Amino acid sequence: MQQILNITQVRNTLSDVVMRVAQTKNPVVIVRDSMPAAVIVSYDTFLKDAEDEAKLWSLKFDRVLSQGKQAFALWGKKRGINVKKLTEEEAYEFIRAS
Repeated sequence: MQQILNITQVRNTLSDVVMRVAQTKNPVVIVRDSMPAAVIVSYDTFLKDAEDEAKLWSLKFDRVLSQGKQAFALWGKKRGINVKKLTEEEAYEFIRAS
């Protein structure tokens, strides 16, 4: 469970806060002027979050790429062009010309 500390508490006990976060893997929310300003997380959590974000970005990219390929195939079909037989250079030429 996350802990909430104000910035003065964190400043005065930073070493202890970092040790506790590293051991428990529980994040600490740092509050400044009564508003959340930052979060201290364990390094393992940071790495996992970064890996998860990269995977999510990759999934989104693959989905958008697939949608683009489908749209290009439909565009080509409307113009009597079999886009599957185009070379990459020919495909880019059609895209630039549009």
